[in-house]
Amino acid sequence: MQEVSMEGDTKIKQVCRVCGGTKFFKEAGYFYCEICQTQNEEIIEEVLEIRADPSTKLRKITIKQQKDRKHGENQGWTTWEIYNFVLIGLTDELIELGASLDIKLTVLQLWAAYLSKLEVAFTSINKKCLPKLSKRYRKKDAEIIYGKVRSQKKIKRRNRTNINSASNSMASGTQSDGGSQTFHRNKRLMINADYEKYVKSQTNSDAFSGVTVQSGYSSDGGTSFEAEGKVSFSKHAKEETRKIKVLSKKVPFGKRIKYKKTHITTQYKTGPYIITPMKLWAIVYLALRIHKESIQLSDMLRYAREGHMSYYRLDHLVPSEVKLSQNDVNFLSQNTEITHKGMRRIAASMAKFIGIKKMSCPNLFPLINRYCQELALPRGVLLYAERLIALSPPTMIFDYRKPCIPNYEARAMAFIIVVLKVLFGLDGITEHIISKTAEHINK
Repeated sequence: MQEVSMEGDTKIKQVCRVCGGTKFFKEAGYFYCEICQTQNEEIIEEVLEIRADPSTKLRKITIKQQKDRKHGENQGWTTWEIYNFVLIGLTDELIELGASLDIKLTVLQLWAAYLSKLEVAFTSINKKCLPKLSKRYRKKDAEIIYGKVRSQKKIKRRNRTNINSASNSMASGTQSDGGSQTFHRNKRLMINADYEKYVKSQTNSDAFSGVTVQSGYSSDGGTSFEAEGKVSFSKHAKEETRKIKVLSKKVPFGKRIKYKKTHITTQYKTGPYIITPMKLWAIVYLALRIHKESIQLSDMLRYAREGHMSYYRLDHLVPSEVKLSQNDVNFLSQNTEITHKGMRRIAASMAKFIGIKKMSCPNLFPLINRYCQELALPRGVLLYAERLIALSPPTMIFDYRKPCIPNYEARAMAFIIVVLKVLFGLDGITEHIISKTAEHINK
């Protein structure tokens, strides 16, 4: 607890979380914003009373501020921080598999640009901004960022009948007038009545006592929860909310509320607006393509199946110093398979989202050379493929208008197949006849 400087009796150097106001007024030990009437949960009034002798009583009122929980206790790691460790681990694995060290800086730049587009980080150099959430977010992230961690605090048990009567008056007032000002006024009346009752009880006490005014009372008087802060969403999440609102008009009225809260469109779910391990793979793959590395997407998929590159389990990439909960381990475990076309589509959407407008076609000759060696083909096939590439060079330039990254591996294999067809006279019919003849001879 630390003391807060005040200006007069009603102004406190605090900022309202709801409207941003800086002027507060005090009522019954609580402080409320003059603009939106919202109670400030960080400022409390502490009343200390002591009776020096039967005729003299000393009373001290101190305005204090709750210590920031972010500095007082470890609230865990956000999804973006955990994925940051995972991305570092994936990059290190690729470097061990033969990629150059230069991709580390490129991965960092792509990751920073991605977080900036999501309005999570790197959004402003002039002021400090809190990360904004997507339409579908983890509750833990909201609690860490916006102070929504609920901390239970024991308070003295009040007279239940007094609280219930005040609660009933508040409920009736809220039902008669649905405005927010009426609700806050009735809430203050309830708190004021309870506060005055407690102050009067202190006059008959001979011992020193200290009272901390809490932010609110539970129905049974046993625990108190801090009010939840307002969550901010990114512009993409707000746009998705507007789409859902339009789509909800076609839903039956009884299911409309649940539909608005839980439903998201497939375009938003599969797009770059929600961070998933596939998005991290897409960032790494884009870095490989920017540097024209020899590792292709098919190699990455093979490395994942063989266990050389992580995808299905990512928790081992997080340092041991970072304590992961069971929920963290679960969301770092994947059950969905990665497909070649699906990853190329995700990488294309990520490139468009980040701002990569064009990527040139890599040199396919080293890839053809590698495939010929793996297939144990004669060197003449490689020479003819090289001449074919020189005769008809591929123009597989990716731009933001295309829905997928071009399939470079398939084009390299296509050159090899065309050369084999020319050399062996294969036209799509002859090979079937040869196969049937061989099958007949074997019988």
